[in-house]
Amino acid sequence: MSTYDLGARSPYVKHGIAAYERAFKMLEDTLAETGPWILGANVSLADISLMPFAARVEYLGLRNMTLDHGRYFRRSLSGPSLPRKESR
Repeated sequence: MSTYDLGARSPYVKHGIAAYERAFKMLEDTLAETGPWILGANVSLADISLMPFAARVEYLGLRNMTLDHGRYFRRSLSGPSLPRKESR
């Protein structure tokens, strides 16, 4: 019953998604009081460390399915260091 054997069908995947859901919900609630980024008004290494996760969720097409974490998540995707998709 490992993720190696079952891939995305593993029950551990659902547990992992639920953990991220709770973490980003808690983060969004905290940021509503403290500012747009984890340490306040400016992007920090703490924010940058979460940006690859946000980018991967977007790349895999999961954001609209289960992992839409609100304003912080969208802000992370539009961060200065992430490449933008070209609009056609």
